[in-house]
This record gives sequence, C-alpha cells and structure tokens, in this order.
Amino acid sequence: MTNREAWEFHDKMMENGLVRYVDEPMLISSALRERSALDQIAPKRWNDAYLSAFAMAGNLRLVTFDITLASYTPGSILLRS
Repeated sequence: MTNREAWEFHDKMMENGLVRYVDEPMLISSALRERSALDQIAPKRWNDAYLSAFAMAGNLRLVTFDITLASYTPGSILLRS
C-alpha cells in the first residue's frame, strides 16, 4: 500500500479501537539490552531489538510483516502481504 493508504488504514484501525498507542514499558531497558547484546556489528538489529523488547516488556503481541522480526520475537503474529 502507498504511504497515504497506510495512514488511512492506521486511522481506521485507531477509530475502530483495534490499535492503540501505549507508553514505553518500564522494563524495556533490560529487555532491550538482552535482545541487542551481540558480538557483531548489526545496525539493523537495533530496530528489531527495540520492537521486540517493547513487546516483551509490555506483555504485548507484536504483529508484523517482517519474517525476521517475527522469528526474533516469541508469540508474534506474522502477517502476509
């Protein structure tokens, strides 16, 4: 979908109450440190580590189109495009 379509979809999901924003979980620092502690250079891993840590620390279900992120985050839901 285009960026405009993505925003329209976002707005519809927010209006329906199917998606909500939450504050950053208090325990995210330790979860992020655990998810990002690698002995290699991996700049793209930081984003995945943060999203995974956010979901885990907040006891939330991560929903993504990204197969790598889904495999990295226990209990996540992988959407197919």
